[in-house]
Amino acid sequence: MSKLSFYDLVYGISAGNQIDLTMSDLLRYLKDDPRVQVCGVYVEGFRDGDGIEFARAVRETLAAGKDVVFYKAGRTAEGRSATSGHTASIAGDYDVCEAIIQQAGACVAQTFTEFEELLMLASLAYGKDFNGFRVAGMSNAGFEVVGMADRLHGEDYDLELANFTLETRSKLAEIVVRNKLDALVDVKNPMDITPMSDDGVYAAIIQTMAEDPNVDVVMAGFVPLTPAMQTLPAATGAAFSPESTPGRMRDLVSRVSKPIIGVIDSGQLFDPMTHALIQAGLPTFRSADRAMWILARFTHYRQQRRGR
Repeated sequence: MSKLSFYDLVYGISAGNQIDLTMSDLLRYLKDDPRVQVCGVYVEGFRDGDGIEFARAVRETLAAGKDVVFYKAGRTAEGRSATSGHTASIAGDYDVCEAIIQQAGACVAQTFTEFEELLMLASLAYGKDFNGFRVAGMSNAGFEVVGMADRLHGEDYDLELANFTLETRSKLAEIVVRNKLDALVDVKNPMDITPMSDDGVYAAIIQTMAEDPNVDVVMAGFVPLTPAMQTLPAATGAAFSPESTPGRMRDLVSRVSKPIIGVIDSGQLFDPMTHALIQAGLPTFRSADRAMWILARFTHYRQQRRGR
């Protein structure tokens, strides 16, 4: 929980051996609490017969308009043995459990890291419209632009680059010219805006991309190794200014209905900027390829949920 300190936590529940209350009991209680928007569930095992009840509770929770991110421990024989030693629970067959809970509609994570990242995206992007798979990408570093494009397709998912409307292309070109970047920057998707772009250019381009009807989600890479942007607070512990990218993103994220995903692909010196973007409501990852992978997983989950 200390790694996920940005949550507005309503409940943190450790169920133990589920002697009286089971996982399905707890999830059904949470689905009826109006303060709860996202349920993150880590399970080592179910009480006998409660697995199918939990799957039903997942369907009910989704029907109530809430997200369920799920991780099941005991993937291997060794893991099941460790689970038994920890809680004396019946870990059960992992593949069967995963298939049933996924069919019920939950977003199933494969690793702890994926569980945390999916929870971040579900929580910070709650209420945003995940209407499709068309991505608009941008970064001030060429390697990130390539990385975004390279991760559009995977073994079990497909995203696509959005085809900008003529109006959007015109607006983007106007931003580029107005900021004297036209000798360096081409209007395309994904868009390499070079390290010469400042915080205002970022905000203007992200907003323009998000307003395009052909765009479902915007991914913005903020590689902070540039003097053109305000990427460090004025002093240790100080807040970023309203003119900085974190300051601008707070207003932009609140106004835009589409999801915007951020990437800070740099070292720990820029942890404050990452935390500031997350506090501004922007799901922010530390590499572009990882961000694209998690976006794909969550988008497919949301699309499956919409079809139910």
